[in-house]
Amino acid sequence: MATNQTFIKLEEYKEILDIVDLCKAKLSDVNSTLNQIDSIRSEEAKELSAWRDNVKEIESKISSIDKNLFNPEE
Repeated sequence: MATNQTFIKLEEYKEILDIVDLCKAKLSDVNSTLNQIDSIRSEEAKELSAWRDNVKEIESKISSIDKNLFNPEE
């Protein structure tokens, strides 16, 4: 059974480990940022929904006022 071995200098190995650790840290930052974006989008969706509800309520009140002012017999 033949094994393929690769030899690298200890300094290069340490440098590779540092690079891998840096990549892990950057990925952690990216995940954190994505979670923050998800949270902001969720809050934004709630706010937009509340605004839509307010607009519908205002439209309903204006419609009622319009109906009472211009068609009082109905």
